[in-house]
Order: sequence, then C-alpha cells, then structure tokens
Amino acid sequence: MVTRSSAPPQTDPQMNTSTTTPNIASPNIASPNIASPNVAASPDIDDADVLVTLLLEGGHEYRLMLNHDAPSLRKLFSILLEPLEKRRKRLFQFPITGETVTAEQAPALCFTGDRLVGVITDPPIYIQQADASNADSSNANSNNIGSNNADSGNQNGTNPETIGNNGATHTVASQNRYTVIASFEREQSLPKGVIPSRYIQLTNFLDTETYHRLMDFTLSQQDAFVGSSTSTGDVSYRQSSVLHHFPEFSNLMQGEIHSAFADVIAALKLAPFNITQVEAQLTAHNDGNYYKVHNDNGSEDTATRVLTYVYYFYQEPKPFSGGALRIYDSRIENNFYVQAESFQEVAPINNSIVFFPSHYMHEVLSIQCPSRQFAHSRFTINGWVRR
Repeated sequence: MVTRSSAPPQTDPQMNTSTTTPNIASPNIASPNIASPNVAASPDIDDADVLVTLLLEGGHEYRLMLNHDAPSLRKLFSILLEPLEKRRKRLFQFPITGETVTAEQAPALCFTGDRLVGVITDPPIYIQQADASNADSSNANSNNIGSNNADSGNQNGTNPETIGNNGATHTVASQNRYTVIASFEREQSLPKGVIPSRYIQLTNFLDTETYHRLMDFTLSQQDAFVGSSTSTGDVSYRQSSVLHHFPEFSNLMQGEIHSAFADVIAALKLAPFNITQVEAQLTAHNDGNYYKVHNDNGSEDTATRVLTYVYYFYQEPKPFSGGALRIYDSRIENNFYVQAESFQEVAPINNSIVFFPSHYMHEVLSIQCPSRQFAHSRFTINGWVRR
C-alpha cells in the first residue's frame, strides 16, 4: 500500500524472473564519472545480521548480508527517495563472491540507482521519511479522511517507508506526495507454473479539498449516470452505473496518474513505456452490483491497455460492505494468460488508488448497500493506461 503525506479520506502479470546469485559483498557507491572505484570488503559486513535482497529492473534479485546500522544499507534506502534524474548519476558496485572466489578477485556487479526497484530486508527494517512539506502536513492531522479505517494504513502520524512482509520487507521508490509500498510475499509459496499477480495501492491519493469537490460533483450528477455495459453485450455480466463525461476530474486524474507512473511501473516490475492515452470512467456500485471475472485488454480495440487503475471514494462512515477487487494469479496455456485458482483481494480503501497490469483476470465482488441510496454507493474513477 502507499500513504500520502497530506490527504483526505483513506478509506496487476509479469513472470517471476528473479535470479539467485552467490553471496555478495557489501556495496561501495560512487559517482559514475569516477574511474576504477576502490572495491574492497566493507566494514558494513562486520556482525552482519540482515539479509538484504536488491530488486533490480527486469525482475532480477541479488542478495547480501549487512549490519542493520550499516551506512551502505542507509544509502540503499536513501537512493530510493531521490528523483529519478539524480538516481541515474549514482553508481552501485558489488563484488560477487562465491565459494572459491574472494572479494578481491571477484567480478563486480554494477548498476545505476535508477535500476534499483526496491530493497527487501529480513528481518524487516522500518524507516521514516521526513515530511518534506510541512505546509501540507499541518493540515493532514484533522483532514485525513478515512483515518479511522483499520485498512487505511498508518495511524500514528508517521509515514513508514516499509511494510511487514512475512518477516521480510519490500520498499519501493517514493516521492514527497505519497509513499509507494508493495508486498510480494506470496510469490515464493505459489505452485509451480502459477504466475503471481502484483498490484500496488496508493492511499490518500487526492488532497482533501479535491476529494470533497469530486464527491459533491458526483452526487450532483446522479441523473446523468447510465447502466454499465460490456463488449459482449451481456447485461448480467456487469451491474453498475457509469458516468462517461466528467472532464474536470478525468483530466485531473490523468495528471495524477502521470505523476505516479514511474513509481507504479517500478513497483510492478514493468518495463517503462510511453503513455499515449489515459482512459477514465466514473462508476457507482450499489446494492447487489458486481462485475464478473474479466480482463481489460483481451480484444483488438483494447490490446494497447497496459495498466488498469481503480480510484475509490465514498461517504463516511462507509455505508456499504463488500465490493472488494479480486485479482487472480495466472498460468500460460497455448501462449495465452489464463486465470489460476489463487487470487488476492484488495479492499476498497477510501481515497486510495490501485494499479495492476490490464491482462490480469479480475472481478468486483458483490456489494451490499442496505439503504440503496445513490449517495451511499461505492464510487470509483477507473480506467486504463495505454502504451
């Protein structure tokens, strides 16, 4: 999940191509314009007590042991917080050692900071990001809509950069406006041949004022909502109401998605691509509504969709139950991704947005809204990012 510093209501496959390497000595970090930096055994490995897994672009993993207070470990965390342009100018070097190769003789693994997707620490290490925007944080304590929701993340005013992960921690690059957290603990336990689904959820996505304007606008447009449909025309496959024209907020959402894009694809281990279009629709799910299992790029006219997103917002206290997003893992049959039996369920946290690859099979579970009032619906701005 992800938390945003100043906010309102709080309320997926890439194949697992990870590789395992021999033991890796601790890193030296240098500027790429420094020729032949000194690579030697680092004092950081003295009394090493933390297994550190480096997650690199393309799904590669490299492991090393460090002390929990090692400067190298702090540098690994800090590089994730730097702007992408600055990260490109940071060079990491790791001697790769094996049973018969010493650190002095070993080849070196070299990569620039922009290739680092995340860091897993086992046992978990939790860090805090300093609030770079005091002006925003002064408003966050009382206006953090959804802060009473047990699923809404941190409740004590701090912004943890990491989240527990079955004894391990996965931290992903972040910006000042929100923190991106993704957990992949399921992947190692899935049956052979099952490709794990991955999603990322950013909480406190819109600021308080924008959130309330969106809610007021949505409630004022009740009569403009129409019944939803699918490409097959099967009216029983999807039950909800949709507003297709809402230019102010669709344009706003497009801008927010562009801002979050680099962090999102890094967290999902997707190759970067140029965005050609961000589609958006405003959807209301009320009592008994649902959307059966489907994917979002299975036809010729949707084939360029790469990312699906769902932004959740609703009245508080939450007037409905259900409505979780179920994202299925995948298998490959006859060169096509097909639905596996295993899945993950994503809670519709108020003022959060979920991203996942558009080829994942997924569904919206049935919603129970006793009042059946439109204003008590589970609202979303949902859509797709095309390459």
